[in-house]
Amino acid sequence: DMMNHGMKAHTLKLTRSLLISLNLKAGKKALQSSAFEAAVQYTAIGVGMRGRDCWDESQYATTLDLFSTAAQAEFCNANPDRCKWYIDHALAQPQGSILDKFRVYTCLIDYYNFHEKHSEALATSIMVIKQLGVDFGPPALLPFATVSSLLKTKRLLRGMNTAGILGLPPMQDKTKRM
Repeated sequence: DMMNHGMKAHTLKLTRSLLISLNLKAGKKALQSSAFEAAVQYTAIGVGMRGRDCWDESQYATTLDLFSTAAQAEFCNANPDRCKWYIDHALAQPQGSILDKFRVYTCLIDYYNFHEKHSEALATSIMVIKQLGVDFGPPALLPFATVSSLLKTKRLLRGMNTAGILGLPPMQDKTKRM
């Protein structure tokens, strides 16, 4: 907090970048601790400090992380419209993969569900899953495919207890371990 009060004196790009990263880290810690108001404040300070070039390649990952965290914090702090502002700005950026923007899409789905726009939430979910390389096939076959996958999973897990399941190796495919 002390560094934030003196941030106007910090005009060097490196110092600003460090302060943005520190506010992002503080915002994430606050979010994990359910201190949503503090998370909103830290991320808002970080967003306010970013420059016009914040979405450039060198700062893209940090800026996207900052906007994703800010969207989550605003949603958890009962500010869904402010959450949507962060979502819209992050998704408007042409660069980045679906994996990069996965947290933002998760916030968007939560936003739609909050506003009882379940068809938009479902459409967004399906779009993200398709971009991750999963194809459900024709919509008419979706119930059959769901039951089939459920039965296959049940068969694979037959005879395993909780300890056995927890002892399985982590999934290696990054697109499927969200």
